[in-house]
Amino acid sequence: MAEVCRDDTIEINLEYIVMEFFVDTEVSTVRNMWKKNCHRSTEAPLCRQSNTNQEFILSEYLESSYPDVILLFSGNHDKARSGLSKIRGDMEYLKMLIKTYVPKQTKLFWFSKISENLRQKRKYWRDVKFDGESKTKAFIKRINVELFDVLRTEFVETGGRILPFLDIYDMSLGVLDWTMAESGIHRRPEWYDVVLSNWVQTFCEH
Repeated sequence: MAEVCRDDTIEINLEYIVMEFFVDTEVSTVRNMWKKNCHRSTEAPLCRQSNTNQEFILSEYLESSYPDVILLFSGNHDKARSGLSKIRGDMEYLKMLIKTYVPKQTKLFWFSKISENLRQKRKYWRDVKFDGESKTKAFIKRINVELFDVLRTEFVETGGRILPFLDIYDMSLGVLDWTMAESGIHRRPEWYDVVLSNWVQTFCEH
């Protein structure tokens, strides 16, 4: 990254936080909820609680030191285990968390879901269906359309917090041979290097 965006006054620190789904409960904080007279204190437990991993990250983990930029990648685990309406609902929830907790000065870049190589996928995952639908490339594109629709107001409103980036679905479709891992779903590290390098070049020039 330093080779792409080099400046003695600029330092880029990256932190990778795994979120398997748009909404999950791998990390949650269940506490007493005080409806009034709630204030921060170093001598008592926090008043609020986080019911999902995403809420914990955005409302508690990052609260004291929010980054300048958040890159939000859309993985394919949701696609494999959920229907379209569930995925859309989870994205609505995530957008609500972003609007509630992320400071206005922090910008978020949205990366679409990427393509898969059906020939490389295990037979079970090739044949899996949800609500009667096969998880084909066409289904992934439909999800991207739905997610874009959920985030549309953030993209077009003045001062929106979420900024769209390259359509990495199409970007990934033409390079399946050298970018795919054996699973047919995940990518080799070189693929992510290229995507992030493209983003850094774009961000540094603006």
